[in-house]
Amino acid sequence: MTTRRSLSPILLLLTQLVVLIAVIATAQKFEPYEINGGLTAAVSGRNFAILASDTRLTDGGYGIKSRRYTSSRLFRVGGGTNGGDGFERAMSGGDIVKCSTSGAMIGCSGCAADCDALRRVLQIEARSHSHSSPTPLTADSIATLLSNVLYSRRSFPFYSFCVVCGLDPVSRTGVVHVYDAIGSHERVAVGCSGTGKEMLQPVLDRLFSSVEVTKEVDGGGAGGVLRRDAGVVSARDQSRGLSLAPPVQTHVQCETAEEAVSLVLRGYRSVAEREISVGDEVVICVLRFNDDVGDGSDGSDGGTVQVLRFPLKKH
Repeated sequence: MTTRRSLSPILLLLTQLVVLIAVIATAQKFEPYEINGGLTAAVSGRNFAILASDTRLTDGGYGIKSRRYTSSRLFRVGGGTNGGDGFERAMSGGDIVKCSTSGAMIGCSGCAADCDALRRVLQIEARSHSHSSPTPLTADSIATLLSNVLYSRRSFPFYSFCVVCGLDPVSRTGVVHVYDAIGSHERVAVGCSGTGKEMLQPVLDRLFSSVEVTKEVDGGGAGGVLRRDAGVVSARDQSRGLSLAPPVQTHVQCETAEEAVSLVLRGYRSVAEREISVGDEVVICVLRFNDDVGDGSDGSDGGTVQVLRFPLKKH
């Protein structure tokens, strides 16, 4: 009788422990991130730069939360008050609006909450810089700032995959940087990030590829022909004093921004046919140099921004 009484609390404790383990095993785990879709792309050209994104906001699966979402997916950082106002006015319509060539536009995809938090942090940092320094932030400066902000959160990163797009007044070309979630970035001519980038990147690479350089090698025949992209920079030409130039050209060979817009649109429509998270609409922002436009506030050449919208497949 005494043995049974001593065993009953132990059996009760074991039963409670088994129930607790079963509840923990079947309980839904906390997931801080949610992939809300978004496919962003950027193109750097001579005298222009293009940033594009689709407008579909998903719940990570087949549910669609919004078909016209752009608030934290496309935004501008730096450029002064006039530059920001010009971008906001351009987003509300398709007119060409004056803006500053300083600052940059950023496309974010991934977790919408993290993209919005990242947007606020970057705009606060840029506003703080404008109060403490008369020198405006360039596109390369914004690229470095974004890298530092993302890397500072590496232990619990912003689930945001970004593309920076701007203009370089010195070289008169566009500037495009692509990122991972912890701030590693690279300057490229054509880059994309987000859901469906595995399909869009090779399409854009082919559409914007330079003429192939053909060189005969020993052996002859089909196997004796070496083909390479003319946009590749040789190792000898990459050396610039103590620094290295990018291994590829950092701008495309399109003559006009309109030609580049049509190629980007072709790429998005191809991906929208195959990716369920991409669709509804594509927003394409076009930045151009314009010597006749200048706000005179930052000493840089003036520019224009135009926002174009095109329909995509509605799944």
